[in-house]
Amino acid sequence: MRQKDCIAMVNVDGRGAGAGILTTSLPKSMIYFGGGHRLIDFALSACSHAGLDVVGILSGAPDLALCSHIGDGRPWVSPGEESGVFILPSGQNEENGGGFVNAVRRNLAFIRRFSPEHVCLLPGDQVFRMDCAKMIEAHKNSDAAVTLAVVASSRRKYETGDMEKKGIIPTGFVLTGFYVFRLDALQKYLTLDGAEVKNWRNFGADVLPVMRQAGEKLQIWKFDGYRRELETAEDLWESGMDLLGNPSLFESAENGGKIIGGLMNAPSRFVEEELNVERSVLSGLQVIEGRVQSSILSDSVVVERGAEVVDSILMPNVYVGRNARIYRTIIGPNARLKRGVEIGEKEVGGVSVVAPWVRIAAETKFPAGSYIERGYFLEDPSSFRVNFVREYEKAKNFFRVIWRLEDPDSFSGTGYSPFYSGS
Repeated sequence: MRQKDCIAMVNVDGRGAGAGILTTSLPKSMIYFGGGHRLIDFALSACSHAGLDVVGILSGAPDLALCSHIGDGRPWVSPGEESGVFILPSGQNEENGGGFVNAVRRNLAFIRRFSPEHVCLLPGDQVFRMDCAKMIEAHKNSDAAVTLAVVASSRRKYETGDMEKKGIIPTGFVLTGFYVFRLDALQKYLTLDGAEVKNWRNFGADVLPVMRQAGEKLQIWKFDGYRRELETAEDLWESGMDLLGNPSLFESAENGGKIIGGLMNAPSRFVEEELNVERSVLSGLQVIEGRVQSSILSDSVVVERGAEVVDSILMPNVYVGRNARIYRTIIGPNARLKRGVEIGEKEVGGVSVVAPWVRIAAETKFPAGSYIERGYFLEDPSSFRVNFVREYEKAKNFFRVIWRLEDPDSFSGTGYSPFYSGS
């Protein structure tokens, strides 16, 4: 097999990590973004624009959504004997398994198949815009064992203090999860003897300090594009609002090129003002008779007559009934909100989240910052039990509302409106 100059390994072991209740049933990398894209599209697009035609996806377990989305690797990479996008086992459920380090170690044999001189490692669950080709080129032109991307930030990661003290990263910066290794250095340190090596999970906390102590050259690359790590659902919402504020940020060549991939036959488009839609992103086909403002709507979304959706993100196949009021809310795929439902408040309060597949009964009202986690709702409120559980996550006053009832099959939705807006 012909030797490759550089190949990529993308980490998608983010099931249940970050973004709250949106990741209870799927990896974080498969969350929808910008209407028609998934988070993993950012990493795959970066690889494609950087000319990397071998991409390994490190997945903890077979996931139908991931496999269906990746397919044979098109449109990011043309599949062939010496190229393609490959879904690989990460071994996260094995003894001493889990973490990016162990996932790469498990797949060293796959990497050696292509005999690359360098390996680019990147996360598959961040929203970012950067020309990765520049980072790879800077690494190739140096004699560094590894080049690590950092970004200036006041947010403190658990390992940042120690890494600053050890001289690995500059003060006031944090790691981003992007690395370019020489293959010989990557193999050397991932195959060291010792029980502690098998427990390594994180390149920043575990591998880089050992390399620094051994006298290896570590090169810093300052991340110069847009980046947001999605630790909470509010991070996802804020990144979506960034998209609405500057749509060109996610398309220009200066920021890494156009995002490739997404829902088939459902291109996203920014609408400044069109009938009852204002400053919003629409992807695919929607049924809109209500009012939509400063929001992102995925394919097969229905907004009934009299409803108002403002500053919100609606993922595929969401139904919003008549006269509903939805403000500053993320609604997961396949959720159904019947007539008169109210969530959040205009321009104030925390971000609310509706989990995938939730059904909400008519006239139900939720305060700003609600997490509506699971349950099906009947028309008669007296026929179901409601348990309120207050949880405060990371000093954010999120009011988590967990609904349960005994008869989950009693929901009956209404019909669709006749007006279509979209591609």
